[in-house]
Amino acid sequence: MEKKLHRISANTAVCILLLIISVVSFDCIESPLEPIAPTYDTKLSIPVLDTINYFEEFPQKNTLFQFNTIDSTYSYRIPSITEQKVRIGEFIVEGLSMSFKKNSVLDGIMNYEFTNRIPVEMSFEMHFLKWNEAQTHSDTLFAISPDSLIKAPEVDMNGLAINTKISNITVILTGTQVEMMAQADSLLIRLYCHAGIELNSAKFRREDYIRTRSSFSARFIINKP
Repeated sequence: MEKKLHRISANTAVCILLLIISVVSFDCIESPLEPIAPTYDTKLSIPVLDTINYFEEFPQKNTLFQFNTIDSTYSYRIPSITEQKVRIGEFIVEGLSMSFKKNSVLDGIMNYEFTNRIPVEMSFEMHFLKWNEAQTHSDTLFAISPDSLIKAPEVDMNGLAINTKISNITVILTGTQVEMMAQADSLLIRLYCHAGIELNSAKFRREDYIRTRSSFSARFIINKP
């Protein structure tokens, strides 16, 4: 009987000792911090525009070009010797709508595909616009003038376009520019041609056009604190 009691007492003592060690050890463990989601970057691609603009719509046709009643075409009025860059036309794309968390964009790319039936090679400018608070005019948030050119289509001996030419142009944007672009509500695109033999010999028709398609892709930081 005494041996049995002694065995029970020993077992009880061991259990109490283990319990004390567990409690002390638990007190020494720091409480875990709030869980932190991992930070990583990801890509997102967004279609921006798909528009067709005809030479007939460009207001410059009435000031810089002479209408020929014989063949219903327009010819460029010969510029002064000092004029190097001629604005062929411009158009506005309304309704831009993007929203990004501030400081969440690493960089971005605008991919353009131009299908050109205007019979000259052109450069272009992008102006991202936002209406002012009074809604009286648009302010330019920023503008970009890419180095790449919109290629000219083939022309016949009379200077008329006989087909279309596709040009793919990539424009790289900084994170800051992407965030400003997200504030814009419209995009103004201006088309330019350098004065010279090509422009002087070209014949423009009302139905000549340029189709502009664009998509935007960016790298974002996800779960950035």
